[in-house]
Amino acid sequence: MGKVEFGQCVRELRQSCELTQADLADMLGVDHTYISKIENSTILALPITPIIEHMAQVLGVNPEYLLDVAGKLDTVRLEYMASKSPLITSILRRIQRGLTDEQIQQMLQILESVAE
Repeated sequence: MGKVEFGQCVRELRQSCELTQADLADMLGVDHTYISKIENSTILALPITPIIEHMAQVLGVNPEYLLDVAGKLDTVRLEYMASKSPLITSILRRIQRGLTDEQIQQMLQILESVAE
């Protein structure tokens, strides 16, 4: 995902909550022009994780959803998980070395089937 998809998503969520850009900005403690730049994909970089998490809370969605749309990873959580499990560390190291799209898709299918 990128800035365009994230901006569109924020706009749709904001509108579904019947909030103006100024309303959302006030709730987040940012300037309304910041929200405009996000929605129009003219912002130089996507918001940092805590702002995205707060935005998700205000917009009534799971923070993980909005972080996924933004393409953000919770690196602190990943590091913690890796420190607790050698298996997770091995998986992350293998991913870091590189996988094909097909291999990633297979891994996701396996993980989703186990989670059900």
